[in-house]
Amino acid sequence: MSIVMLTAAALVLALVLRALYLHIQVAHTELIRRDTKGALSYEVRRRVYMEMLPLHVSRYPEPREVRTRVLRLTGVVLWRKPLSIALPTESCARLEEIPAREFDGRFPPCLQLGPSRGR
Repeated sequence: MSIVMLTAAALVLALVLRALYLHIQVAHTELIRRDTKGALSYEVRRRVYMEMLPLHVSRYPEPREVRTRVLRLTGVVLWRKPLSIALPTESCARLEEIPAREFDGRFPPCLQLGPSRGR
């Protein structure tokens, strides 16, 4: 094989592995909004969980909500950008039951549930 073919194969493999990595990162999140423009789709996804903080910050886990902006091309994840906020301590007991709208105002407009743009 020539060096060009090896380089091309390595590049394709790297792109496939990156797409797989991004897909795995997004797989365990809840879709809360999708805007589609042709083959591109912009998604907002969320996940609520308990995060273990460094010991110098706290010995106890903290409830958090993460919203992720995802860009897909024909279903393949190209890019993602997460944003995390701390939730009140009282929300620990009901993590699975927290509706997306409850803390919606703490996120920037591009990550809120509001009406989909571009449709």
